[in-house]
Amino acid sequence: MPVETIEVMANIWLQLREHGKKVQGGCREGHNVFTDVGRQWLAQLISYQGFGPDVTYRDDRVRYIGVGEGTQVEVPGVVQLINATQVLAGGNYIKEVIAPPDFPSSTRVQWYTLFAAAELSTVPNPTPILTEAGIFSDYTGINPVLATNAPAAYKTFEPLTKTTSFTLEVRWEFRF
Repeated sequence: MPVETIEVMANIWLQLREHGKKVQGGCREGHNVFTDVGRQWLAQLISYQGFGPDVTYRDDRVRYIGVGEGTQVEVPGVVQLINATQVLAGGNYIKEVIAPPDFPSSTRVQWYTLFAAAELSTVPNPTPILTEAGIFSDYTGINPVLATNAPAAYKTFEPLTKTTSFTLEVRWEFRF
């Protein structure tokens, strides 16, 4: 009997824009790693604890994206962004996706968020040099004002300098 391998892959696209136009050299894209937290989340998300009445393990869904100035090896053991960048609106370190998910095909789902021109900052640097990103569910206990939330997936990338002249678009895709 053939053995079927089910892969869950994730891709991320980041794009800096100035006045709506793409900034030259301001695009990063690539595959990323599902963390152990993300793998456990997916396994529990499709499972019941018991039947009659049906009790789920989890009901959380993708809700946030965060970026940072740190870098670490992309391995399943990643537990947080190394140096999360603060989203100035509300003082959070992760930002809600800004639209319902998109389904480009029956086995792909994408989330999107936009960081406004003056929205990201690190202390004391108001012009962060971004090198990492994470996507997060809205699990019980997540706190957007903390920089220590555990991402479901994680990506490092070549530095992007986010000035107050640029917006940053982030699109994240899970593919099954």
